Parts: sequence; structure tokens; C-alpha cells
Amino acid sequence: MIFGLPSDFAIEAYHEPSGPQWAGFGRMAIDIQGFRLGDIRENHCSLFHAADRFRELHSTVTTLWDESFAGLSNSEIFGLFDHACYTGDPAAGGPGFSSFDFLTNTGEHFDDVKTFIVCRPEGRVHILYQLRDGTLGSESCPVESFRTVAESFVRWLDEQVRTIAPPVAPIDSAAKSSMRRNRSIPEAVVIPELGYVDVPAAAQWLCDKFGFRERLRIANHRIQLSLGAGAVVVTERNPDAPQADSAHSVLVRIEDIDTHYANALAVAVRIIRPPQTYPFGERQYTAEDCGGHVWTFSQTIDDIDPASWGGILHDH
Repeated sequence: MIFGLPSDFAIEAYHEPSGPQWAGFGRMAIDIQGFRLGDIRENHCSLFHAADRFRELHSTVTTLWDESFAGLSNSEIFGLFDHACYTGDPAAGGPGFSSFDFLTNTGEHFDDVKTFIVCRPEGRVHILYQLRDGTLGSESCPVESFRTVAESFVRWLDEQVRTIAPPVAPIDSAAKSSMRRNRSIPEAVVIPELGYVDVPAAAQWLCDKFGFRERLRIANHRIQLSLGAGAVVVTERNPDAPQADSAHSVLVRIEDIDTHYANALAVAVRIIRPPQTYPFGERQYTAEDCGGHVWTFSQTIDDIDPASWGGILHDH
């Protein structure tokens, strides 16, 4: 499948999974002004990392310029980026230089080339590259060509993956009935964890204002609240942390953590913490989604009395 014109800007990509678990794997390369970057012969490569980069660049590519680059050639700009990101002190290039990295390290198909990207004020996207033999070069195309091709490629790959890949861990109405019971965790399948500076005050406010009731308190830094069949966990947030930062995450109970984790790895999900078994009876791993939100998946290993690790159980 070729998106765009090789004489202008194009992405050539083939989705060739060897099974449903390999959805999103295949071959790809790009062409700009007739010059090819990437090895289309390199098969069974993950296309996700390149797709994520194009997804981001569709909206941000016009911001990839700095007045300090004025008067510099593309080769000089490449040297500045390369030193800042790879060959020298990463701090030397100034904040934000990593945003100019393009397809370097996004898959085996681009192993033979190092690439950076800028958008010059005249409205052309410039791809700066260095081949394995040390050859430096650059090619350019109009911003709209780049955006149109990027959007078409990302939409195509998303649809290919949706069509072929199985759900990572299907959760149906029978899930709750087959889940093992553990007094140390609510029985709800999806349990949001919300961060607050003052955990007891926040929990009391939620009980008073929204009708929650306290289920389990762990000192004053973690309180489980229940509402009908649902639950939420009020957790402690650093006062200096941004309000909408990693203080918020979602906890999801599943039945087979290791299979779920393997499936996530197969589709290139960013893993924050691999599976680990905890003394409160849960085996968990944590991952980040495409929007930067944090998810923790949890499998019950045993029914643990909260008193054994310092919890105070109010709801028996």
C-alpha cells in the first residue's frame, strides 16, 4: 500500500501479521522527493512506533522550528540535533530538541538511517538524514503533503489492527461472577484511583456530597470507597504535582495477568512496570495508553485479610 506520491512524499507500508497476536506488524519505508529512507525488505517489524510518530506529527509538525536555527544549513542543524540527542550531552541542545527526532529507533526497517525533522518558516517539511555509511542529506516536501500522507497511513493501520487483532482481555458481564473474591480489593471490575492532597478530607467530601461510603482505609494515604456495585480509591497526591498529571490512573481487575501482559507487549504498548505479585494478594502490571493515561491491571492471587498488612476493613 502506497500513501502519497514518491516524487513528493509517500509512505509505503504492508500489514503482514503472522497471526492475530501480531497485528500491526509488517514492512514500511518512506519516499521524499524520490529518495527512499527505510528498508521495505525488512519484514515482521512493528509498525506501531512509526505510526505513533506520524500520528503526533500530523498536528505538531508546523511547530518544529526555532529562531536559533536561522542561518544554519540542514547539515548544521542535523549536527546540532545529533549531538544533543545521541553523540553528546543530551542537555547541551537545550530543552525540546528530542521533539525533532523523526523515525530513528522506530523499527528495524529504519535501522540503517538516523533522521530528524524540521518545518522551515516557508512551509516545507525537511527530513534530515544520515545513512549508515555516514552520508548526510536532506529532502523536503510541502506541509500539507506530509500531513495528508501521515493521516492516511495512520488511519489505514488503525483499521487494519482493529480488524485483525483480538481484544487484549475481553471483559464481559460474566467476569464479576467468575472473579476470585479478595477482601483487600473491591469487587468492581474497573476501579478508578484518584489523587488528592488530603486523602481523608477528600474521602469524606465524596461520601457527603456523592453518597459514597468508606469500605477500607489504609492509614490516611489510601481509602477505598464504594457506591453500589462500583468503587473508587482515593489516593495521596504530591502537593507539588500538576493537578492532571500521573496522580490519576485506572485500575482494572482481570483474570489472567500474564496473558494480558504478553498481548500488550505484542502490540507495542508502553509498559511502566512489568507484572509483580504483591503481599495484599494481587499480581499487577502498569502500562501507559496513547494519551499518556496510566492503567494498572490486577489479578487476584489469594484472598488476603487486610489486617495482615495494616488495613482496616469496615465492610465485611
